[in-house]
Amino acid sequence: MPGLPHEEGVWNLATRFEDSMQRQRKACGRKLPWILGTNLESRLEAGDGSREILSKFLSDITIHNKYNAPLAIAEIAHTQTRSEVLKKVARRMATIPSLLGAIVVSIDESPKYSRPSDSASPNDYIDESTWDSVVERAPAFGPINHRGRCWVGSIKCSIDIQLKDEVQLRVKRAVRILTFISWGRSHQSIQRIIPQSNTDELDAAMTALWDALVHQVAGPLTQPVSFAVDWDLYRNKLEDSLGPAGYGRYVDWYGSFGVTPKRKAPDDGGQSVGSKKSKAT
Repeated sequence: MPGLPHEEGVWNLATRFEDSMQRQRKACGRKLPWILGTNLESRLEAGDGSREILSKFLSDITIHNKYNAPLAIAEIAHTQTRSEVLKKVARRMATIPSLLGAIVVSIDESPKYSRPSDSASPNDYIDESTWDSVVERAPAFGPINHRGRCWVGSIKCSIDIQLKDEVQLRVKRAVRILTFISWGRSHQSIQRIIPQSNTDELDAAMTALWDALVHQVAGPLTQPVSFAVDWDLYRNKLEDSLGPAGYGRYVDWYGSFGVTPKRKAPDDGGQSVGSKKSKAT
């Protein structure tokens, strides 16, 4: 099941595309033949006119044309490895003629989360205020550890963009949230976005994909509206998701044992039944 970091990645990219698509429609003054969706089913038909479905797949984000052919796909990988997702995307780029480009956002966690193998005890109970303190003391992007158990590993993020007919990936990014290492067509550079970022190359690749989409659905002479992803917002949303994601993992583990936590007795001033204190007379 996708976790919160995955959902934040989907939300951030999908809302950027939705905003730009609406602005493009307004700029063109007409409805454009494309549709944006999350977890939309795409189909690969045989090229012989038989309409035989050779394969079906779901992507985290898809932009289809009006005939449901995928124009662009985005995958946000958290539980899958980057290499696994890149291989999957490469197969789709090679076999689906309508695809103009693909984006892969990989959220890598080290160590990869593994549910604790031991049983929970009453002493393992963590209330919300204690968890908040644990998260506050942890590095911004992990790891989040408590009492010898790792609930969220150290997070890295990579962003890969591939455009149609390009043999190599347009942008490769290895990120230690978020330290980028990128390779362009003719040069290599290192970019850091903490404390301040310069994402010109990444933004240029995203713009190239966006321009190709607009020209495909609106015509080659159409002027595309601006397209930009707020990477600082993405970073902040990802950071904010780690604490809740870790606590969800903890509750899933602790709650599966049905353990009743040890709780402090309430201070009722000696008025409870069985209290050794007597009422004043």
